[in-house]
Amino acid sequence: MNNNDIEIYKQNYFEFDEPVPFKKFTIHPVRVRDYYHFHWAVDCLTLEKNKDVNGITMSHLGYLLYKIQSEPDKHYGDKFANIINICFKITDGVIRSMCDLNGQPCLAVGDHVITKEDFDDIRRIICYQNILGFDDAYIDPELEQDIKDKNAILNKNLVVPSLEKQVACIALSYGLDFEKIFEMTLRKFSLVLQTADGKLHYQIYKELETSGAVTFKSGINHWIYEKKKNKFDDMLLWDNLTQKLGSYVQK
Repeated sequence: MNNNDIEIYKQNYFEFDEPVPFKKFTIHPVRVRDYYHFHWAVDCLTLEKNKDVNGITMSHLGYLLYKIQSEPDKHYGDKFANIINICFKITDGVIRSMCDLNGQPCLAVGDHVITKEDFDDIRRIICYQNILGFDDAYIDPELEQDIKDKNAILNKNLVVPSLEKQVACIALSYGLDFEKIFEMTLRKFSLVLQTADGKLHYQIYKELETSGAVTFKSGINHWIYEKKKNKFDDMLLWDNLTQKLGSYVQK
């Protein structure tokens, strides 16, 4: 499955909160009600095998099975079972690891078999389906750590609000009752929060600009028509900030 396939899934299923048919399975979008269960478990699908010398030659499925056996304290087996429960709506299916006729690892979920190729597709579908802005493109490990370190400094005083507060913010902004918000998909929940925040900031900046109190050299990004953003934008923000600080120090 390539990025074009993901885009097709996005246009036909993800954006409409429709379940995705995949062979004999149906992959359902996660609801806010399962927010904590999903986020506790999803790291079993995002294990970075190529950063582990033991995992480089393994498939993603083989690496997950390896981690289940080698790190029982991480509960990867329970996490994968949780994903099957939430995303596949299979609550009574026994999950068994086995090998196919070629000796390659596979999983039996009830009466269905997940091959290593199936697992590659399933893990990408679930992550792109439920995590708004998810991107699994490869990043050099040193650069990735550099980005994390700089983001930690830029966001030092920011505290991620609890789910309860995020729900309250949406209820206050849009007049929705809590029960309807709990039934939203994680994708739409994140999108609504981002949009509400973007709209509020746009209105504030626009009022300041109109009053003549402030002039924005680069203009104001409209809350609907935002500029395309990627994972390196915060890195560029940091570089611009350090350059400006450096110029002040030199002066």
